[in-house]
Amino acid sequence: MSFLRKLEKTLAQGVQLVPEGIRHNVRCFALARLHPKGGFCGRSNEPDLYYTAFALRTLRLVDGLTLAVTRAVLPWLIQTPRPKTLVDLYSYCQCLALLVDCADGAAKAAWQETRAYLAGTLADFCTPQGGYAAQRGASQASIYQTFLALMCYDLLDQPPPNAPKIIGWLAQQQREDGGFADVETVRLGGTNPTAAAIISWQRLGDIPLHVVTGAIKFLRFVYIPHCGFRAHTRIPIPDLLSTFTALWILWELNDLAFINPDVLAQAVRALQLPCGGFCGNFGETMMIDSHVETDGVQHRADVEYSFYGLACLALLALIKRHCRHHAIQPGKTKEEGNESCGEA
Repeated sequence: MSFLRKLEKTLAQGVQLVPEGIRHNVRCFALARLHPKGGFCGRSNEPDLYYTAFALRTLRLVDGLTLAVTRAVLPWLIQTPRPKTLVDLYSYCQCLALLVDCADGAAKAAWQETRAYLAGTLADFCTPQGGYAAQRGASQASIYQTFLALMCYDLLDQPPPNAPKIIGWLAQQQREDGGFADVETVRLGGTNPTAAAIISWQRLGDIPLHVVTGAIKFLRFVYIPHCGFRAHTRIPIPDLLSTFTALWILWELNDLAFINPDVLAQAVRALQLPCGGFCGNFGETMMIDSHVETDGVQHRADVEYSFYGLACLALLALIKRHCRHHAIQPGKTKEEGNESCGEA
């Protein structure tokens, strides 16, 4: 099963365990960000391809991706200029792939055309090192861009070329702290590059035990109990993106016992604002300048972090169920009395 399908299936299971009130508020917030032109807005009041992809993913999880939404978004998406960066290319493809399931022939035709274009252009983003860059012909590869390229191959149902070379490049990005750095010039590991590296490596082949052990050690180090995961060791506070990516990797690698899902879920829920959406961290809840305005209402939330917030709650609900099933006392390490968690 591809990563994207596995992620969606897992989150869909977990979301069903999240209280309906939270799901309803997220759904209402995401729908409110739909622009009359057809796309979804981020923290500005203009439709944006990147945020449209996150809005569609969020709505699909909360039963909000209706035929009406599809018909509103599809014309805007089709007339959007062909993306030039790997981020926009992936966002565009993901939007089309999500819309195809509940749309008419126009979406299917656009998707087939895009698949053909995608298959012919991904190689342009590959660097001599083996990783992928943000722009065509750029020389500096990044783990994030490489992850996006591999997800594009997932959408195409095609194996990526030169998998051993990509794995060799990924291995060079792991740092002494156990984490992975996004680019070669960064000397410290980061939570999100580590998650992207593990997912990418899983997509390409088996991961050596020492790589897994180092990644888990790093993720445990950036964890602040009952608050979440930091982006890297020099960041003082956790954020939703890092918490989501760390939770996913720990779920995949079956290292869960040190997390208290009830307490951490309470911290995540505190980031859901009255508008229904989530902001990125506790600092943003106190920043009067970090907002968007819709119909005179100020928001410090966006659809991207609303997806991360909902996804965190879904994973924490699954972790709670898993720990209960295996008689694990959450929030303790193995040394404090928990044995191995068993299979996730």
